[in-house]
Amino acid sequence: MSPVEQTAHLILWVASGVAMLAWLDCIWCRFQGLSRRLRKRWLPWALAAGILIATVFSVYMTIFWADGRWRIYDLLAQGAGGLLYRRELQIPLRQLGRIGDVVLLRPIWWIIHVTVTFVRLVVRIHVKVLAFFCHLAYVPIRKIFPSALQSRVGFMYNIANRRTRRKFDGRKSTNKPA
Repeated sequence: MSPVEQTAHLILWVASGVAMLAWLDCIWCRFQGLSRRLRKRWLPWALAAGILIATVFSVYMTIFWADGRWRIYDLLAQGAGGLLYRRELQIPLRQLGRIGDVVLLRPIWWIIHVTVTFVRLVVRIHVKVLAFFCHLAYVPIRKIFPSALQSRVGFMYNIANRRTRRKFDGRKSTNKPA
């Protein structure tokens, strides 16, 4: 490997260290808007997932750009990139992230929110219209077959009518045998 290639390789690994720490910082910043209880519960899991994704990205870089050769200075360069991010680049990149959030993510989130709200409204209207037509069809059937559509709640939940209660309470039945 020529010195130019090694320098480019080293710069690439430093940039990957900056990108990985920026990714984890982005996850951490996203959770700062939540309540303390939710942060305590979910932030460690989100950071663990972020570290896993960053590790997969690092292994991908090792296989794709470095032909599977991993050197100790690759790890040191990633660490140096992380330190560079924490020392010099954290504040400007957070500002860029906030601007990107306001310019890109919030309008997209608003479009998704409006679309989902509209779809829910359309589905709710369709369900109400369907319920109305089912009720219209139910009324004539109820007039024609009243006994078939009576509620079976008393039977299902052991709510007995007065006559049955007397029979099982040991009281005398008022019904005379036919």
